[in-house]
Amino acid sequence: MVVMATAATAANNAWYYSDYMIDDTLARRTAAESLVALSRCSVCFSSRSATYDWTRLEPNGALGVRLNVDVRDRSIEARVRVDAADATAAFGRVRVEYGDGASTPWSGIVSDALFHHAYARPGTYQVTAWLQLRDGSVRIDRATITVMTSKEVR
Repeated sequence: MVVMATAATAANNAWYYSDYMIDDTLARRTAAESLVALSRCSVCFSSRSATYDWTRLEPNGALGVRLNVDVRDRSIEARVRVDAADATAAFGRVRVEYGDGASTPWSGIVSDALFHHAYARPGTYQVTAWLQLRDGSVRIDRATITVMTSKEVR
């Protein structure tokens, strides 16, 4: 029975059923999201040639980082976007410093991420987004914002 099923499959050239396969773009994005969520080599997958972490995942079109900040009273919404060379997945590890001594821990990013922060006092702050690329280099983008009291906003 096994031999006949294998022969029939070979004759039809149907070695897999496409309904069970996920899209290539989705598969690469899912792999990038999973691997970049880990710090470099805290959990490494091994192959015969080397360990495999997010720094070796291909393709990665990441070139730089772009920061856009929306201020609302004493809170901000910071959108960090990974600039890409083309339509391939762009990923790395990101950290945001809010200019008041607070920052996020390094975390994985694929394409873009949204961060929220509330300031204790009004003032002018420099928000900085750091993007670590797979070769260990870092790209930076900054935005200077002004946080006002609720009375000043009205």
